[in-house]
Amino acid sequence: MNKSKSFNSRISVYKIWSQSFFPTDARASVTGFSYGVVRAITALFSLVTPTIMATSPQMLMCILVVCVLFNTLFGWTATKLIRKYHVKDPVYNSQN
Repeated sequence: MNKSKSFNSRISVYKIWSQSFFPTDARASVTGFSYGVVRAITALFSLVTPTIMATSPQMLMCILVVCVLFNTLFGWTATKLIRKYHVKDPVYNSQN
């Protein structure tokens, strides 16, 4: 399996969903800003990753597991709120 193709398809899904949440006149700015924030966080974490690995590989794994659990909880909560408040899917319910 081509890993770069798999990675690029995930970015495409992020791009579709992130853009569809914002008004048309602000999409490019807000999407660019969100990409910048994600890249900055990734860059900062990549600076400290070697130090964490040198100190304790188990600590790095714990940090990563906590991040995954946090994102899972966030996704689960968002899904519950979307169902509770009957939020329409912006991709499938667009007026275009």
